[in-house]
Amino acid sequence: MWDVVGSTLSIFFLFSLIGLGPALLLFKNKTEFALATAPTIGVVLTTLIGTYLVSADYPIASFAWGWLLTGIAASALMTIYHLKNRNKDVQSSLTPFSLGLVVCAILILAPVLVGGLNFTVLRGNGTDTFNYILMSGYLIHEPLSWVHTASIQSMVDKQPIYSLAYNLFTKTRWSTSMLMGWGSFITHTPLYRFEYGFTALFSILAYGCAYCFASILQIRPRYALLVALAIAVGFWGQFVLDIRAMSQISTLPILLFLALLIGLTKKEEPWVLGRVFLGLSFASIAMLYIELLPTIFLGFFLFLSLQWLTHKETVVSIIKQYWLPLVIAIIAMLPLCYYLAKLLASQLQFAASIKNTWEDAYFHWLYKKTALGYWGFSIINHSNHAAFDLILSPLKPVIDFLSAFLTGLLIYLMAATIFTKNKKIPPALTISVTLLLATLCEWAYLYAHEQYWAAGKSISFGYPFIFFIVASVFSSTQLISNKILLKVCQYSVLCWIVIQCGLGFYRISAAKDHVLYSNYISNHGEYQRHHWKISHIEKAIKNRHIAALGLDVADPWVTEYLSLVFGWDIHVTNVNGVIDRANYLSPKPSTVSMPDYFIVTTQNPVWSHAEIVAQDSEFVLIKTSPALLNQLAHQNS
Repeated sequence: MWDVVGSTLSIFFLFSLIGLGPALLLFKNKTEFALATAPTIGVVLTTLIGTYLVSADYPIASFAWGWLLTGIAASALMTIYHLKNRNKDVQSSLTPFSLGLVVCAILILAPVLVGGLNFTVLRGNGTDTFNYILMSGYLIHEPLSWVHTASIQSMVDKQPIYSLAYNLFTKTRWSTSMLMGWGSFITHTPLYRFEYGFTALFSILAYGCAYCFASILQIRPRYALLVALAIAVGFWGQFVLDIRAMSQISTLPILLFLALLIGLTKKEEPWVLGRVFLGLSFASIAMLYIELLPTIFLGFFLFLSLQWLTHKETVVSIIKQYWLPLVIAIIAMLPLCYYLAKLLASQLQFAASIKNTWEDAYFHWLYKKTALGYWGFSIINHSNHAAFDLILSPLKPVIDFLSAFLTGLLIYLMAATIFTKNKKIPPALTISVTLLLATLCEWAYLYAHEQYWAAGKSISFGYPFIFFIVASVFSSTQLISNKILLKVCQYSVLCWIVIQCGLGFYRISAAKDHVLYSNYISNHGEYQRHHWKISHIEKAIKNRHIAALGLDVADPWVTEYLSLVFGWDIHVTNVNGVIDRANYLSPKPSTVSMPDYFIVTTQNPVWSHAEIVAQDSEFVLIKTSPALLNQLAHQNS
């Protein structure tokens, strides 16, 4: 899996190159901020440009390198301009940030190395994972409009799982799939291997933005490092990564970047470029995960209301600060306004009216013991390691008390921020409180309407701001005047953050031992039920220059996996057809003659007398004979 790690770090580096120039101009007096946010800015720009080009019917393969070279060249010019005009007296301390970034990358990517494909394939929500891979592969090779004009039969004949594409592109967002397809194409890493590293990338990006946000909360560097690391690798970070909600994952660093810009706007009155990127970030979030907009709208409305009530801001001053981001966002979304509005309406209707039982698979840990789950202690309270449980058993009352104490502290800090008329309170703390309050309001509304899955998701949007609010006890906000109580709060919060960071190390051990967290996610589909490694078959297909391949595997998850592996570079015929998400069997291929090579399972007796070309632990590549082909054609006629 070193190729996955290498491709993830490569895309991180390329996003950084695209965003470095704008970041240096944006944070001209804060070098560490520029370096920390550069890859996220690269994601914002690539999202906007890539979405426009795909909507104009350009496949990713036609513009991937063009945009990369253009973006890097423009960034280089901005960097040169910055270096010529920089303030040489500005000093930045990069050591704490850099150290934390290295640790974060190791903790995020090490489970991929030690766990392999058995760790990544179908982890969490396998359906969503395969959907995103399918859309990415489609966007790499085909123009967007073809999915609306081609017949199902022509899609199946070209790539067996294209039969699933129509509903996906008409009912869901695809900008995240465009980003994943772009990264896979640029790094030449197959999508089925790249997908997990791609999502892990955003956890690393989130670390950088979280570090900057903690810094403007006036939290000292060593604590800012721990807070940012806990956000990236702690319980909530792992959970959001594991449910494979890729669109939500991709917006995490952008949401933090958006909050960072709002927190800095008050300090930098003539900060025009910051307001421009505030609008661009909002537009990119709309393209990647439009369901997040109501939370942002509500949180920002509450933020402006507090500024007006507690800081005596006038309506005119508020308009002066935020009219430009609003105009930029509207202009950026204008080419896709009809698509985005229709998508938002359908997603909100689904969340508010269509009941499901997905919370049984993903949120039973939250609703069973809410306090423990909310503070990320559920997988500590119930583990699958006997030695771990032995150590934790006497600590469970302490964990229960810590959960209750942190809950009380969070409520107090939120109330104090809202009701204290203290202009020394950083705007970053206020926006943290209002965004978290927005997610809690949504949770309460959805929970009252028995929409438990959507309610749980709403909390997962705002989890980083839980960290920022309670970690504000390390800063000089003066919300707690009693020194003894302040020390108790600081040590309690530090204990919690260290535990969350420790879960990042525990994840590596669990991946190595193929141990699943108990009381966590009920595993989806065929996770860890197959040996997904097919390196010998891939090598044989490449060496023999095989251009056509047949699949005769009964399990629909496995056949879809094999189609996602091989269906982009060679012509694949799935003789069993493809079962869609409603368990409907799509048309079988209209191929007149069967391919000479087939992939089957080792348990398939039909092919026992065929020539074996290559074999992995579960799958066999065979060369057929005329008699076997006639038999197969008769069986599937």
